[in-house]
Amino acid sequence: MSGTLRGGQVAAAAAVHVQMPRSYERRGLLPAPARGNGGHRRSRPRSPLPFATPAGGR
Repeated sequence: MSGTLRGGQVAAAAAVHVQMPRSYERRGLLPAPARGNGGHRRSRPRSPLPFATPAGGR
């Protein structure tokens, strides 16, 4: 899937822990990304990243 990012790449681009996008997905704050042939999450690049929150925000 060309033009997509794996979960670790998304987290690194947003400077957050790799579990944060998954947590947001479980809570319904982010849509579930498409999955590649191997079952890995593949997200389309977005700007700004929706889980970039102020410090201390939960």
